[in-house]
Amino acid sequence: MQHSDVKGIVSGLRKRRQRLGVPQKELAARANVSQSFVSKLEAGFINPSYANVERLAGVLEEMEHTEEPAVSAYAHKKVVAVNEDDTVVRAIRVMKKRGFSQLPVFRHGFCVGTVTERRLFEALSESMNIAKKKVRDIMDEPLPVVSPSTKRSACIALLRSQPAVLVANKGSVIGIVTKSDFL
Repeated sequence: MQHSDVKGIVSGLRKRRQRLGVPQKELAARANVSQSFVSKLEAGFINPSYANVERLAGVLEEMEHTEEPAVSAYAHKKVVAVNEDDTVVRAIRVMKKRGFSQLPVFRHGFCVGTVTERRLFEALSESMNIAKKKVRDIMDEPLPVVSPSTKRSACIALLRSQPAVLVANKGSVIGIVTKSDFL
């Protein structure tokens, strides 16, 4: 195998590991190499032997076929949200600008509701004067929250009845997953 082939395989290892939600330490243990080796390899600080690259790739391939990825592999790290005191007009502008069909609604860093296109349309059909209303006046229930280690299938089950799922670690929202992330 040529050097360029090994380099191409190495560049994909980190993405595959992260998609599976596998820590470097776990991958290293399964491949019988040090965590430091995996870290340096992913950072591009070392040129590994073909045998080590093949071993790491083999472990990841086995994991891809036997282990379900964690939801953290699919989550968007930047959560775009509105505040409950924001105007409905602001929420609409954010949704249009970003191309989102829903937004979490926050109060002091905690999700207290959701504003969706469906709910906005309902509010518009109830009253043409929604421009001065606050988001809290029309928001739906908050999005469900899962931990980063929640398995993909559990998140997909939630998305059957919810527009999105928030990912939180120790009470702090660190990401969001929507149906389109799995498509």
